[in-house]
Amino acid sequence: MFEGTHAGGPLAPELDGPRKRALILAGGGLKVAFQAGVLQVWLDEARDSGKRLEFMHADGASGGVFQLAMWCQGMSGHRIAENWRRTSPVHAALELNCRGWLRGESLLAMHKLRTRVLRDTWGLDWRRIHASTASATFNVFDVSGQRLVTLPPAQMSEDLLVAATSLPGWYPSVTVRGRTYIDGVFATDANLEAAIAAGANELWVIWTVSTAGRWRNGPVAEYFQVIEACANGALQRSLDRIAHSNRAHAQGRPAQYPHPVRIVPLVQEVPVHYLLVFTRRRLKAAVDLGVRRARQWCRQRGLDVCVEPGPATVNDTGRVVERGSMYQGERLRTPHSGHVPVGSGGRADRDEQSQALGSRDRKPGLRVRSVAAR
Repeated sequence: MFEGTHAGGPLAPELDGPRKRALILAGGGLKVAFQAGVLQVWLDEARDSGKRLEFMHADGASGGVFQLAMWCQGMSGHRIAENWRRTSPVHAALELNCRGWLRGESLLAMHKLRTRVLRDTWGLDWRRIHASTASATFNVFDVSGQRLVTLPPAQMSEDLLVAATSLPGWYPSVTVRGRTYIDGVFATDANLEAAIAAGANELWVIWTVSTAGRWRNGPVAEYFQVIEACANGALQRSLDRIAHSNRAHAQGRPAQYPHPVRIVPLVQEVPVHYLLVFTRRRLKAAVDLGVRRARQWCRQRGLDVCVEPGPATVNDTGRVVERGSMYQGERLRTPHSGHVPVGSGGRADRDEQSQALGSRDRKPGLRVRSVAAR
């Protein structure tokens, strides 16, 4: 994946005219907590020639639509990241749908996601989202029409946002004005074409869907591996089309897209499961991993990172955590011992954690003392 994004590669061409960046907020289930940490850096901390990064468009698919809604509302990267740190995965993803399950509708429900997460914890305000002047595209699959639909902020609603993350079997489909909608991940997990159509020529992609290419048995593992196959396969086809178009531009031939397009990816094997996450601490750690990884990524690409000191806070165990800089120190831990056949859980976590948490990330970033010591 993402071969050719190196300097001189077919996905890293010289651009015609000024740089026009687009955010590609791909899906990844609860792994997109990592994405929120990246946005803290890209939206608030990163500097290019002393200026904050500007994105003229943003696209969201599957779990990425949550970040997109907050971005359209005008939230800062820090606010988006902090929203995820405060999110309970039990409320966000693991509410049992007892009545619906008996009817064969779905195993899980999204009532608490709507009330306790979208409204209470994140504070989504649909009047502000509808009034947004930001160029943005939300992707959701229209079952009734059997096609992927791409909607601007003014046409979105809480129902459509929930539908855009409703995985069949796990969550019920959503009916809006007589049409049935589900998660668009089986059609696309990153709509690069929508960003190009909006005029972007440099696509910054945050990709957390696993590209490890390992097959595990078991119904849960196989379900999410089918999603990986769909998401990675669709993305690779889009990248191949862009590379072919870029070669045509370089050779002066007719091309599929109106201008050369550069792909700028941040790819991470995030050691949490797509769905089966049970503690807030795991989500917070995934966010913090995103912050550390994005800061490292920016510095490797010659971008400055301006980190403002953060206040001391009390963590879930009642201990005061003093942060020398914002949210750098919490590390992910493997939640299970032994093999659990659910995809990126159990043994897979240990494999991915060794990649995700390198020697730099293992340096302590938090200073902890008891409340009584104050």
